[in-house]
Amino acid sequence: MKKNIKKFNGTDVVILLALIAVASAIIFRNSAEKMIEDLFYKTQITYFVLADKEGTENLKEGMILFDSEKNMLGTVENIKDDTDASEEYPDRYEIEISTQGMRDSIGTYIGDGMFIAPGKNLQLYTDENNSFICIVRKVEIEE
Repeated sequence: MKKNIKKFNGTDVVILLALIAVASAIIFRNSAEKMIEDLFYKTQITYFVLADKEGTENLKEGMILFDSEKNMLGTVENIKDDTDASEEYPDRYEIEISTQGMRDSIGTYIGDGMFIAPGKNLQLYTDENNSFICIVRKVEIEE
């Protein structure tokens, strides 16, 4: 009686590598997620922006603001006239926006990883898809 011994071929190698990749993904996924969470931590962020009155007539307290990809950038907490307005830009609002964001040793992030810092220009959208451009005046982080 002759024994049939099956040879190990290329298809078997591909299947074996796929199984190893799936097992590795299951094992190392949690450690990679934990590593990212350790680098960034969630925090409450309040940032103040300056915007022209012309583009923000329909803005109200409690409105949710988004970026162009519909990532939430925060909720409008307060709208007031810019008390430090110059003669060059007299008709501006200071808008207080609050959101849950991320922070690391480099800086602060809102939405889906958008870096935010004083002096940064933002284009914000309301849920009615109205947009306005503003500049970040200051950022406060709840410690």
